[in-house]
Amino acid sequence: MSTPRSEPQSERGRNSGSVLIIVAWTLLALSVLSLAVSVHVSANLRTAGSLASRCETYYAARAGVAVAIASVSGETNGWDGFEEPWHGDEKRFSRVQVGRAMFTVSCSNRWDEAGSVSALGLVDEEGKVNVNAATNALGAELLRSLMELAGNMDRDEAERIAACVADWIDGDDEPRKNGAENGYYMGLGRPYRCHNDRIDSLAELRFVRGINGELFEKIQKHMTVFGTNVSININTANRTVLASLTGANGSTPRDVCRAVAERIVEFRERGNSLKSLKKREIRNELFGPNDPSGGERAEWAALEWLLNHRMVAVHSRHVCGISTGRSAGTETETADRCISFVYDRKRNEMRAWNER
Repeated sequence: MSTPRSEPQSERGRNSGSVLIIVAWTLLALSVLSLAVSVHVSANLRTAGSLASRCETYYAARAGVAVAIASVSGETNGWDGFEEPWHGDEKRFSRVQVGRAMFTVSCSNRWDEAGSVSALGLVDEEGKVNVNAATNALGAELLRSLMELAGNMDRDEAERIAACVADWIDGDDEPRKNGAENGYYMGLGRPYRCHNDRIDSLAELRFVRGINGELFEKIQKHMTVFGTNVSININTANRTVLASLTGANGSTPRDVCRAVAERIVEFRERGNSLKSLKKREIRNELFGPNDPSGGERAEWAALEWLLNHRMVAVHSRHVCGISTGRSAGTETETADRCISFVYDRKRNEMRAWNER
């Protein structure tokens, strides 16, 4: 009777080694698969979290817009100034919690020339020069005066640019004196047509003859495309705009223009606003109960000219702002969504809306 042959030791070792290798490769493959699944799931979770965060910050920004509009809706006192709820209210406009997000309402167009002005809240568009009023004789003079002061140029050059702006937005193709219509623009190396209509964005002024990038940067913060006429809110205009107003009659010396602007800003910085366009009330508020004397006479004469030509107002129709939604609850808050807007109070509608 024969006995079974035993497997050689070396062959059994080789078989065991093969099994171990197979097991090792299997474990490695499972580990790689597990890691890939983990990375994929983590990425999806991060994406979902990011989408949720963006959704929260977007609606926080929308809430900021609603709060800002509510601050100017239903107001019936007939005047607008910096001491009203739409301006500078930290509790209303700064880091307001909305669920797991927060909003801040501000505007990048604030500047120190207006006086001690907060960056929170809304900006009054009626406190700026309405470029679309340049076809009006007084509007053209106001634009010319602004070009002189803000653009730091002589009167002749300022008149040429004001004429070109008026030609850009009027409805005809007849150039004004020193102006420019299609005949000029179509003759350029890269020709384009004159707009010949109201503009919706200040950036379009870059196409107007004589307005280069440097000049545009100097004048844009003092201008707006919103408004219905040449009148400017005397309670919210900055120093340059106020001085440009008094310079629009063409005969007031520049030092008087600046003195009037400074007088109005100092009056506002004491927490005041002009609430009426009645001459006696304005004179009493700015110059006191006695008749202006000395240099004050020239200042009052310049203001009286503005009142006679209805170039000033104390109430505003258009306001603008930027509502920023931010993620909260982390060590660093990150700005996620911004909504810039312009609101027409009379029509109760948005005139501009931009999300980013």
